[in-house]
Amino acid sequence: MKNGIKRVLKRIIIAAGVLLSLFVLLVILLLIDNQRRIDERNEYYRLHKEEIEAQREAEFVALDFSVEDSSEELVVDTYQSGFSGKSLNVYDSAYLDMYFDYPSLEVNDVKRTLKANRKIPKAHKEIISYFIDRVYELYPQTDFRPFEFNLRTLEVVEVDKWDMSLTALNPYAYACYVRTENRIYLPQGKVFEPGGWDWQVIIHELSHALRTVDYDNNWGDWDDRFRYLISSYDNTNVIGEEALNSLFAVSLLEYNERDIAYQLQSNMVGVMLECMDNYSLADYPNHSYSYFLSKLDETNGNHNYASSIMKLLEAQRDDWEETRWNRPRSTYYPLYDYVCKMWLDKHALPDMDVSDLDELTASLLERVVYDVPEDYDIDTDEFYRYARTYYAEQFDAPEEK
Repeated sequence: MKNGIKRVLKRIIIAAGVLLSLFVLLVILLLIDNQRRIDERNEYYRLHKEEIEAQREAEFVALDFSVEDSSEELVVDTYQSGFSGKSLNVYDSAYLDMYFDYPSLEVNDVKRTLKANRKIPKAHKEIISYFIDRVYELYPQTDFRPFEFNLRTLEVVEVDKWDMSLTALNPYAYACYVRTENRIYLPQGKVFEPGGWDWQVIIHELSHALRTVDYDNNWGDWDDRFRYLISSYDNTNVIGEEALNSLFAVSLLEYNERDIAYQLQSNMVGVMLECMDNYSLADYPNHSYSYFLSKLDETNGNHNYASSIMKLLEAQRDDWEETRWNRPRSTYYPLYDYVCKMWLDKHALPDMDVSDLDELTASLLERVVYDVPEDYDIDTDEFYRYARTYYAEQFDAPEEK
């Protein structure tokens, strides 16, 4: 009888192993097929670029928002209480005292909490300790209370590619921080060393944990939560915030790194930051995304234009990532013109000739298109066209040499 049960169990285990192997094989084949489709699509685009552009002009999916300034000023998020008075959303570090009853923390306070967390492996603790030191060194005005709060329960979990895809809901995800779980998911078996892409990735995810909290005060009660620097419904933009986070993360590295997550969007936002005197990456950990938008509007003399420009930035990535070739190149001209205007406001001089102006525009383009996939199909000529128009309006038409 016992031998019979053993034989049945053995057959069940073998059958389960076969099914699992088939499932894994199916997933691998789907990933390979998906990559093949991407490669074929890129090659088709390269060979039929002119035909595709003509089709874009004839048929495309219009934007679901207007790219224009508003007569009303952007409302900067500060804080918001729930209807019951139990939940609290804080959008700026100036209001953190509404939740925390102790002042900002010193570096040793944060490291003490890190040391006490048994859910974080030793190797990852060393990286987090490095991260804490770098933030304190470069951005000492950062309020560390949210990060220390996260560190109390933070988990660092290594998973395989399949589980990473399921967790991030993205087949191309390399790592992610899930704020509702307070977990950082990293690729299994990776050794993180300075100078490699992996190192930038973990610093990127820690930068998310530095400035976002999503905590159930009473588990399961959605009206009893504390949330920090989670964008409000009116001012949400995942790609814009990811670009800022990417720039903040690489600023912590002890070497120059231009190969960066969300490459095109990070390139453009990086140019914007360079041209702003009222906002820097030091503001990123302590202020909301809407605060950043308000400073963009202030820099450019607008009421509420930055939000639509950043939506256009997000739409361009979505268009490239999900529904390529749907929109004509001119859809993104307002974005190019916006970045170009900021660059020229910062660097243009009144006595420039055509070659000087073209050289200045080329220096901007080098920044914008660095390491950007070709099939974004950026119309670089628009930058030169806008520069000529801008210069003629601000000064006189540049002279030919």
